[in-house]
Amino acid sequence: MPEKEDRRRYRRYRAVGGTFVLLQPHGRDLCQVLDVGRDGLSFRYTPGSDDLDAATELDLLLAEGGLYFYLAGLPFRVVADRDWGYETINNSPLGYFPLRRRSVRFRTLTPRQASQLEHFLANYTLREERIGTSVDGLEAESATPPPSSS
Repeated sequence: MPEKEDRRRYRRYRAVGGTFVLLQPHGRDLCQVLDVGRDGLSFRYTPGSDDLDAATELDLLLAEGGLYFYLAGLPFRVVADRDWGYETINNSPLGYFPLRRRSVRFRTLTPRQASQLEHFLANYTLREERIGTSVDGLEAESATPPPSSS
């Protein structure tokens, strides 16, 4: 199968642990950022929220190990949404839950938003690492759920 062409204008960088998006207008969905660049980002989420499809802006936030950053109101459009595997839940009768990966492209940012995003990219991403399938030690698993233990 031929490799899919990357249509991004700018390189994406792996986000440091503790980086999330808060989807607006309702602000009820907090999703872990996988990678981010000047033109967009991707995040993983658990399907089931209607707020995901209604979102038109996102807030980018980081709060981990003494690092704090917040950038509000980034307008975006969805460019891809796909299965991303499953995450196991320790001591849960369910055993696992599905994950999806959503990729978004930023719409026109204000000069202040663009400047703050550049600051985020320079200071809070793992710029020397190429994007792979592992994010903070979490490997995207097969899109097939694990076998039932019963």
